[in-house]
Amino acid sequence: MKETPTDVMLKQKRKVAEQILGSLPNPCLKYGASVMMDTSTLNLAAINPGPGELTVKAPKEVIIMPLEKSDKESLTGLFSIFPQNKDKLTALHAARWQNGLLIIIPKNANVSIKISSKSKTDAIQHLLITVEQNAKACITYETQADQFFSGAIELFAKRNAIVEVTRTLRGKSSSFDYKIAKLDEASSVKWIACYTNCAFLRSETISLLSGRESTASIKTIFMVKKF
Repeated sequence: MKETPTDVMLKQKRKVAEQILGSLPNPCLKYGASVMMDTSTLNLAAINPGPGELTVKAPKEVIIMPLEKSDKESLTGLFSIFPQNKDKLTALHAARWQNGLLIIIPKNANVSIKISSKSKTDAIQHLLITVEQNAKACITYETQADQFFSGAIELFAKRNAIVEVTRTLRGKSSSFDYKIAKLDEASSVKWIACYTNCAFLRSETISLLSGRESTASIKTIFMVKKF
């Protein structure tokens, strides 16, 4: 079967991440002023992500497509703000994701979207979301993961867009969760994250305020049964 322009582009992006993976440092995870966790024993080669389950409930006007089936032009933002060259774990995510979605909220829309995922095997998921000009979106992304899990949201909020993202993750093993947004003029994002019973968790939230009067806020909740 002949490769599409999208196939070629995604293969190239994966190849770049694979090439830099070995040369990048292990993640440096700090707790407080000086306590660090050593992740060098994490066997990245043994991680074998499967397809998992990823479902979306959204109004008809919202465009939803698997990344592999999207047209090349719609994927220009893919991994453009995700820090894949930060360390081995971010490069691993960019190189070996197996479940990805393109979501576009059209101009002037006011919508609620619910994204749900379940995985009993290793899973790496990536969401590329664009909220067009003057749109309002309330996005819920829920994950239940039994094994290694790495999830990421790359969010682009256009001029005057208002976005609220509620992220919940229930993990039983090592979990890595990335949330990155780029905000145009007068746009805003509100992040709400809740993590439950993760054996090990790394969570990062980055909001790039690239336009005047753009704003961002974050609230994070951690829930555990016992220490």
